[in-house]
Amino acid sequence: MKVENIKRQDNLVTFEVEDAYSVLDVAIDKKYRELSKKVKIAGFRPGKVPKGHFINYYGFEHLSYEALIDLLNDAYPQLVDDHHFEVIDSPKDIQIINLKENEPFRVSISVEVRPDIKIKNYKGLRLEKNAVKVSKEDVQQEIQSFLEEQSSFEEDEKAAIKDGDHVTVDMVATIDGEPFEHWTKNEEEIKVGNSVIDKQFDEALIGSRLGDRSTFSVSFPDEGTYNKEIAGKTVAFDVTVKMIRVKSVPKLETDLVLSKTAFKSVDEYKKSVEEKLRTKQETTANNKLKEDLANAIVDLVKDVIPEVMIKHEVEDMIRHMENGLRQYNLQLTAYLSMTGKTLDELRADYHDEAIKSVKYNLALDAIAKLEKMVVSEAELQAEIDEQLKFETDEEKKAIYRVRMESMKDSIKEPVLKRKVVDWLLENAKIKKK
Repeated sequence: MKVENIKRQDNLVTFEVEDAYSVLDVAIDKKYRELSKKVKIAGFRPGKVPKGHFINYYGFEHLSYEALIDLLNDAYPQLVDDHHFEVIDSPKDIQIINLKENEPFRVSISVEVRPDIKIKNYKGLRLEKNAVKVSKEDVQQEIQSFLEEQSSFEEDEKAAIKDGDHVTVDMVATIDGEPFEHWTKNEEEIKVGNSVIDKQFDEALIGSRLGDRSTFSVSFPDEGTYNKEIAGKTVAFDVTVKMIRVKSVPKLETDLVLSKTAFKSVDEYKKSVEEKLRTKQETTANNKLKEDLANAIVDLVKDVIPEVMIKHEVEDMIRHMENGLRQYNLQLTAYLSMTGKTLDELRADYHDEAIKSVKYNLALDAIAKLEKMVVSEAELQAEIDEQLKFETDEEKKAIYRVRMESMKDSIKEPVLKRKVVDWLLENAKIKKK
């Protein structure tokens, strides 16, 4: 097909397509054969209607138009690819210029394309990066968390119950004098401060000793109570302490380090903790720096973004969310029901974030073009190697590599974006704070 009279106004490209009638005639014959099997015409079996009779019944203009649309649908992807139209939606308008028998057909098509972002002052952005400072207190806190994880609970007949202890109790629960079997139990183990009953219940036990018997009541609100049987009611408890096991936190000694870590000494372990915290802080600082960079780049984009791009981005975000929910065996409809939101309200929640995402990606693409950045074959292969590095089955790895080789363009895109981000950071004016 011949493409002529290409015009662009803002983000709308209009072009005319022309081809010989013989091309359309083939499409008309194909459409006739397809429709003759579906359209019921008295006196004829499906698919056996003579072409001339079918055209008289169906209408030549009608048949020609449907054949033309099929022809354009088949040719459209190649047309936009050949002329490098970066379309962002299906055609907005199709106008028939000429559709007469035995004459070349001519059609005008209008379609929205990616905006041509004009971006300036992206080199030398002023940014701040959090300094990495690992204090002795940070290291000690991390070590203490490790020691807490190694804690054991030991029976203590003289201890008074405190927060964090494991306590075994016999308890009777009643509501308005009637037994409440759900919480009437013998030899029930409770972690004080984290029981399944209520914070008030745990607090009432603190200070009790072995053999103590205490009676108290806990009132539950109408709203926010997980068990409907107790919502808005007061539960009376009669509790007898049968056993108290208190937490024993070990000291940081060589034997513990050797048995619970891969290190050979306390000093070696402490150094690893410091390095771990330093790496964590560095990662956090870099992530924050990249977030600030993204915001700065978005602020440089003054162009109006086509609404269709924002809608597509919102739908992509929702699909990503659905995939995340499926990992927890949760459907989107169930999530919406739990949150009390409609799908349109969820879309509205994502709208502003989608605008930022579209602007950011358009800006990175524009900078890549301005700075003539491309992804080399070596960089592409390095990315494929990185994605396959955890696959140990060589046969599977070879299959995956072939698949990825066929998806080069989709792999190149994120690699190019990372390359642009790295370049922007290298050329930014970064102040440590």
